[in-house]
Amino acid sequence: SIGDCQYGLALHAMAKHAYEDGLDAIEPPRTDFGITDGNTNEQTQTPTNGVTPLEQTDRVSMQAIFHHSLGLTCGHLGMHDEALQHYQKSLLLKLKVLNNNHHEEIGDTYNHMGVTCSSLGKHHQGMEYCREALRIYELTLGGGYNSRTDVR
Repeated sequence: SIGDCQYGLALHAMAKHAYEDGLDAIEPPRTDFGITDGNTNEQTQTPTNGVTPLEQTDRVSMQAIFHHSLGLTCGHLGMHDEALQHYQKSLLLKLKVLNNNHHEEIGDTYNHMGVTCSSLGKHHQGMEYCREALRIYELTLGGGYNSRTDVR
């Protein structure tokens, strides 16, 4: 995306606007596509407005990506409170889409939340998030690390 290019060139303020524009272009997520409320075994089989469950999942996934990217960008701009808010939104969306909390993408978000909390002086909370990220990485990677996580 344009935001990714701008971010890569350290044009963080411009990237922030591009990510915000991208997020605004995506419709808000619906919650009626095969998710139960916990009190019933029935699921919604036919989404409204002609949006299939796969299309909705794609939209929610894109929102999670944009929020995560906004978290990174805001962090580089020193806007750590806003960065944390975007990471929290990204985490909630990823948990919806990935349907479990043992996924490397969720570990990535916890990791960034931990670093951001530390930047805000919330060291205890930051350590808890980083511990959760490490737990997820160990579960998903089996104690081994790939090049993606080695650089963290």
